Amino acid sequence: MRARAGLSGLTLALGLLTACSGGEEAAPVPRYDPAVVPAPAATLDTSQLTFDASVEVVAAEVVVTWSVTNHTQAPVLVTNRVPDRRDGSLSERPDRTYVLPGREPGRVELAKRVLPASGDAAADARPSIGVSEVGPGRSLSEVVRVPLPLAAYGPPAPDYDDLALPEPATSVVFCLGILSGRDPAWGIREQDGIVTVEHGRAQEGQTTRCSEPVDLP
Repeated sequence: MRARAGLSGLTLALGLLTACSGGEEAAPVPRYDPAVVPAPAATLDTSQLTFDASVEVVAAEVVVTWSVTNHTQAPVLVTNRVPDRRDGSLSERPDRTYVLPGREPGRVELAKRVLPASGDAAADARPSIGVSEVGPGRSLSEVVRVPLPLAAYGPPAPDYDDLALPEPATSVVFCLGILSGRDPAWGIREQDGIVTVEHGRAQEGQTTRCSEPVDLP
């Protein structure tokens, strides 16, 4: 009887230990999902913006020509300054763009926009993207050249650690983000003379405009 009681107590203790250990499992690592589109809280009147974009496949590269004209009475922020994939630096070079899996099968998105991103566990820090201010009645334009074959590139956040493009990639689209105002909740700061906002914070205030998709060879 004593042996059985001891065995039952040991079984119960092991069961409690297992239950406690199970409660301490690490949270799953988030992953970028192109199908998840946050509902924007932006108040920007898109009818007061003119967005033009053309995408062409020329020789061994994808060439995007885009422009935005602001017809509103206040400045807007265009999220066009993607950090360099080698050193994270920000500049006015237009050829820096995120390269992501698109929402349609076989599609690739060339993105200059705020993206979902999880915060760092210690400091809740998030990667940033640079913006350019476009005043009332002003325009901003760029020519973006991305070499083929396209290579996946996303912000330095856990969501993008295993980022992969569709195989085969059959079409490509270009998307641009536009913000109205300067909400402190977006993580706005200035870095080397360039204003930046944080991924994972500013996407809810973003208006996104995209080109028509184009077939890849």
